Order: sequence, then structure tokens, then C-alpha cells
Amino acid sequence: MAALPFADLFGKLRELENRMAQLQAELERKTTTVEVGGGMVRITASAAGKIHRISIDPAVLSEGDILEDLLTAGVNKAIEEARKLAQEETARLTAELLPPGFKLPGW
Repeated sequence: MAALPFADLFGKLRELENRMAQLQAELERKTTTVEVGGGMVRITASAAGKIHRISIDPAVLSEGDILEDLLTAGVNKAIEEARKLAQEETARLTAELLPPGFKLPGW
């Protein structure tokens, strides 16, 4: 693999910085919705890991312990799905900037 000229390297770094800023904005917009308890609780989270909405079936509101368990499970599942979505988006947006065969650690 030939070395990049110094100016090209800085250009690539600026391009990567711009792409990462675009990625952050994209992660804020991309969402995932999960259901737990057979749909009694629905949680929507962004790929940036922020919870945007929690919907609770009124039938489960009087069941305190069950509701707590469903909310805990739902938030954890939403965060997990948001992380997966973030990894997919990061891989997709950075793949074209990296040399063929190069992988970011942890991705």
C-alpha cells in the first residue's frame, strides 16, 4: 500500500471529521421501537441512545411490579437495539472513507 501525500492525509482527516459530524446528526434522527410484554409497553429510542417515547397499555398501569419489570426490560432492549443501529450506521458511513480491508476496532 502506497503512502498518502501529507496534504491528502489532512484532507482525508477533514473529510472524516465532517462525516462523523453527519453521522452524529444521523444517529439522532434514526430510531428503533421495541415492544415487551406482548406489546403492553412500547419504547422508541434513537440510535444515539436517547429514549424518545414510552407507550404503556392502560391495562398494565394497575400492575405496579409487572409494569416496573416491563419498563426495565423495554428500556434495556431499546438501548441494545439503538446500539446495534448506531454500529450499522457507523460502519455504513465510514466504510467508503477507509482503505479496503481496514476495520475500526470494535466495529
